[in-house]
Amino acid sequence: MRLLRIVDGQLVSESQRVQVTKYEVKSHRSEAVRAYIRNLKTPGWSLTQPIAGSVETPDALIVPLDVPAQGAAAIEVEWRQPMTRNVAIDSTSATELLQIYLSGGKAPPALERSLRELLEIKADLVEKRQEESRLRTQHAALSADSERVRENLNVLRRTRGNADLEQQLARKLATLERDLGALSGRLVQLSEATAERETKLRLLIRNVSLDASQ
Repeated sequence: MRLLRIVDGQLVSESQRVQVTKYEVKSHRSEAVRAYIRNLKTPGWSLTQPIAGSVETPDALIVPLDVPAQGAAAIEVEWRQPMTRNVAIDSTSATELLQIYLSGGKAPPALERSLRELLEIKADLVEKRQEESRLRTQHAALSADSERVRENLNVLRRTRGNADLEQQLARKLATLERDLGALSGRLVQLSEATAERETKLRLLIRNVSLDASQ
């Protein structure tokens, strides 16, 4: 897999599908022989490296293989098919491609700094969104508990002789409301931080470009 271009927030990458077939020929003859192997061709695929002495026909590759007397010989035929695809730079699938590109050590320094910052922001956004999802689940559960306690408290207040239980529920409701308030505050903070990071990410994406063919 390699990165070809970054333009308008889109990554254009090229990956290779590889098919390797290994042939082994054994001979029981007392003299060396030359065998010919017929390897079928698939449209859109090309040889990774030419094989000396081979002949291509419209539908197959004929490969010679010299086999020693009373012995065996093997050869591998490798075909490759390039595949190009476009992915948005802020998508999850783009992260691996950018990491592979940076690990090659060929990125210009300014671009490398921008891409590493971009990956850092993406990772931070993933963490923030995961935390937000977890907190919203907690908030929903506490809200349901709070509503249930409030309903029970309203029932108790309409009857006599339940002062102790009423006080217990009132304290529990106060605790739930306090926890809900803390969660709501953290969710607001996360929302603001996420919006700020998303804005910075968009600005970075707008200024990142690459043409690896140049």
